Amino acid sequence: MPVSAGVGRARVIAIEDLVLITVEELRRHRIRRGEQTALIWEENEPDQSRRITYRELHEQVCRFANVLKERGIGKGDVAGAVIREVFRLTISGLHGPRCPFPWLRLSSLGIFHKKKERVMIFEQLNPHACRTYLIGDEKSRETILVDPVLEHVEDYLKMLDQRKLTLTHVIDTHTHADHISGGAALKDETDCQYVMHHKAPARCVTFHLTDGFACRLGNIPVKVMTTPGHTKDSVALVFEDRVLTGDVLFLDEAGAGRTDLPGGDPGEHWDSMQRVLGLPDHLIVYPAHEYRGRQPSSLKDQKLRNPNLKPRTKQEYIDYLEGLTLGPADWMKEVLKANYACARDPKAAWIPVDVPACEVKGTLEIGANDQQVTGIPVEEVSRKLAAGTRLFLLDVRDLHELSGELGHITGVTNIPVTKLSHRLSELEAYRDREIVAICKAGGRAHTAAQILMQAGFPNVRVMMGGMTAWKQADFPTEA
Repeated sequence: MPVSAGVGRARVIAIEDLVLITVEELRRHRIRRGEQTALIWEENEPDQSRRITYRELHEQVCRFANVLKERGIGKGDVAGAVIREVFRLTISGLHGPRCPFPWLRLSSLGIFHKKKERVMIFEQLNPHACRTYLIGDEKSRETILVDPVLEHVEDYLKMLDQRKLTLTHVIDTHTHADHISGGAALKDETDCQYVMHHKAPARCVTFHLTDGFACRLGNIPVKVMTTPGHTKDSVALVFEDRVLTGDVLFLDEAGAGRTDLPGGDPGEHWDSMQRVLGLPDHLIVYPAHEYRGRQPSSLKDQKLRNPNLKPRTKQEYIDYLEGLTLGPADWMKEVLKANYACARDPKAAWIPVDVPACEVKGTLEIGANDQQVTGIPVEEVSRKLAAGTRLFLLDVRDLHELSGELGHITGVTNIPVTKLSHRLSELEAYRDREIVAICKAGGRAHTAAQILMQAGFPNVRVMMGGMTAWKQADFPTEA
């Protein structure tokens, strides 16, 4: 982890081999409180500029200072001047966290006057939501591609040739349902290894991963962690300073990859979340999809901002995800078939543009997620039924649930939420009625109400608490 500075004058600091920040830039922005931001850019890649909070910068400088201390760097003025300036501007506006080493001692830290060659190549290549990561060793020029997209294979090959990089492996973190993988085509073009989890159905995979498999990419250690839940063949790649999570974890409010696609399992997803929570807080999270321009951040930050990492029991987590079930769109099923068959033709399946398909409820019609839904208490539903009000009760659970422990209300119409968008014509006769959507606890009914409202149904409400609340109130049911 190098430091770079002008000889005799402290101008810049390199943190964790990735970013440079000028003291002048820090002074120009000045620190005020908490979440002010500074402009960060990569040394040779100004197009990768991004903003980082001073709190994040402070944490990075702490880690950086610890590394220098561990390496026993000798005394010198330049590094000390740079770090003191960063700490003066960051600590003054923060209530915490504090660096574990007193900053005054940092004045004794030394400086590499010649910046070391950066060991790790790490870039995100795609211009859209599907993320493809180029990872490599600068010295050996050997690289891997993680989650390549078939339509960009020619771009990848051109880039590898221009930069004199050798592609040794292609890794898919799971079987994708929103794009066709470029793994098979890249294997054909470069004779690289095509790598996936051992449960991956694609027959063209040449090397299968198991949990805990560890290797090195040049001098870069990486470990495989299996993370089923979104799919049966999901894996995460854990590096020393970052984790490629695939679809097991997205960023911030995006949560995680949905569990209602083929092979998805909410219970397994909870187990995988516990494994993710056990990783070191400093790891930067890089997901396989990002639909809204969110920036990678530390696992520590994700624990605070990501709803899927909120503390829940396993059953609470299962209920939470099952309440968000929507089911795959038909086009996603065709994409899965293409990936099972190792398709080399980008037109093997039709794929819509800019649809957040792998997010929870990501295949709702455009605008449906923005519909504001109102609830109706179970007591009011019971009172209206007793008074003879012509409610249309729409139970959107799966058919087998209606005869389960919670039963169902007499006279309901059952259309599972996963099929509702394709069966709206069956409800046209009831468009002017007050429609009450019902499920187990309210989540699926909320989604159903959004679909109906987006389709123009004017009077739709959700029974609050679902059949669980109805049962607890001891209102009558049928099994």
